[in-house]
Amino acid sequence: MASVNKVILVGNLGRDPEVRSTPDGFNVANVSIATTFSWRDKNTGERRDETEWHRVVFYNRQAEVVGQYLKKGSQIYVEGRLRTRKYTGQDGIERYTTEIVADAMQMLGGRNGGDAPMAEPMTRAGASTQGAGQYSTPSSGARDSFGDEFASSSPAPQAGRQATAHVSRQSATPMQQTRTAPSQAERPAAPQTSEPFNDMDDDVPF
Repeated sequence: MASVNKVILVGNLGRDPEVRSTPDGFNVANVSIATTFSWRDKNTGERRDETEWHRVVFYNRQAEVVGQYLKKGSQIYVEGRLRTRKYTGQDGIERYTTEIVADAMQMLGGRNGGDAPMAEPMTRAGASTQGAGQYSTPSSGARDSFGDEFASSSPAPQAGRQATAHVSRQSATPMQQTRTAPSQAERPAAPQTSEPFNDMDDDVPF
């Protein structure tokens, strides 16, 4: 049976993104995203909040966009997968950390608060997340080596829509012509209603 490793987050950045380049030439951006779970205490009736921090990693073109347009407090939508890796700290001790590797992201609320937000989530492979039917994990050989090309979504040409509408109107014309009113000779005669009460005696006393 296939397994699933997928995370969806909507939250705010706790600090400005940290962008760097690896020795292999890959761009990497690290952010900390805060999500808040709210509930009401049934004993006191007070509203309580619980904030969770998530470490998210972006690569290549996504990392460039994150570093250029996002800052502390920016709201973002992220889809990704959990990954646990080992690293060596400055003290020489090996440690483990769990982070989210972003597969798709969408800026919410506009870029730097001024420009319009992105219409569709940006994926690492450059494809829109709309219409995706399944989730797949990249192979270990290409774990973090993702291309820099991202497909830009563009609206459908207006000319094509106008041509389609024109053809639809033309195809409907013969049907409209066949629905003309029937001639007087073809109209069925109106049924003659019987009057059952005419045979009753008018002299019946009441």
